[in-house]
Amino acid sequence: MLTQKTINNNPFLQAELSILKTYLNRGLLIKKGKGVYLYNEKNERYLDLMSNYGTNILGYNNPKLTKNLINQIKILTNLHGSFINDIRSKAAYLLKLKIKECLNDDYKIIFSNSGAEAVDNAIKIALILSKKQKILTFTGAYHGKTLLSLAVTDGQKYKKNIPDYFKEKIVRVKFNDEKDLEEKFNEEIGVVIVELIQGDGGINVAKKNFVKKIENLSQKFGAIFIVDEIQTGTGRTGKFFASENYQIKPDIVLLGKGIAGGIPTAVIFIKEKYQPLIEKGIQTSTFGGNPLSCCGIITVLETLTSSFLENVKNTGSFFIESLKKFLEKKGYKVKGEGLMIGVETPYNNQTEILKKLQAKKILAIPASNNVVRFLPPLIISKKIIEKNIKKIVSCF
Repeated sequence: MLTQKTINNNPFLQAELSILKTYLNRGLLIKKGKGVYLYNEKNERYLDLMSNYGTNILGYNNPKLTKNLINQIKILTNLHGSFINDIRSKAAYLLKLKIKECLNDDYKIIFSNSGAEAVDNAIKIALILSKKQKILTFTGAYHGKTLLSLAVTDGQKYKKNIPDYFKEKIVRVKFNDEKDLEEKFNEEIGVVIVELIQGDGGINVAKKNFVKKIENLSQKFGAIFIVDEIQTGTGRTGKFFASENYQIKPDIVLLGKGIAGGIPTAVIFIKEKYQPLIEKGIQTSTFGGNPLSCCGIITVLETLTSSFLENVKNTGSFFIESLKKFLEKKGYKVKGEGLMIGVETPYNNQTEILKKLQAKKILAIPASNNVVRFLPPLIISKKIIEKNIKKIVSCF
């Protein structure tokens, strides 16, 4: 644990006081990372089961990613989208091939900088395409903290004292409730946005019939169907897109977090048929599609082979079954897909569990008010899980 003495003896740590306190303080000074581990200032090792909220999917100091990024820094880090760049073009080409392979449809690509920004821009474009004003979203949803992404996010914990500018435009449906969906979906709905597994909402897995009904109703009423795969995408569930498990072809798909291996970026996929309806200048970005992040995207796409994804699926199943073996008899509920895992607690002890895990040098994160969430780097092995599982479950 980072002590006050350590802070007092380090002027740079004292400068932390200059940063506006909008984050919880976990009391750790992290100096470096390697593989699936993070290290503090004493070189003590922590098993990372959160990967920066699902971002560092290749772990830390991945040799190929590090080498490629260093080489790209020496060449070119940023370039406005009005110029052509070979690295950006290659990233776009590989992304287009990947979504065609996985969802069997043709999509165009917009590069963005973060998940929340991708959500904002996707909804904006979807409203233009549908020529309607209302947005349908779901209980338990989390889509970001910019003003519009926060509006489609459920719950009040991130919205305190923020004016609800979009109140009249938001229609909220109970997640996984087909009856509520049918009752609230109508001609006024222009956009639907959904997570296939709700991350911050508690690792709630969408039912296949429910998602298919969303797609069918979107087509019936002329709404643009957006799937937010910012957390579920890029191999997290054992498939490159979680959408593959639902046999759907959304109008818009969003990727973020791990798509560049830890370099900030996001991707908006829009069905190619909508290109004639989208005018130039409607969406641009100073940093969108910069060569450095595109280099990260290329490395990730080249790394996430079919055998890599199969290993994610198998490792995730092993982790889930290991947690179930020890925890379900104690009243906990284990849920998730691949390496997107939650343990729901009925005992109001979420914070206590997270603190105990950190004390045993294991890092996890909360979801909802009663779920402990595990989003380890996708390179984690069964051997590491097996070695640590008793230590993990002892904290529950």
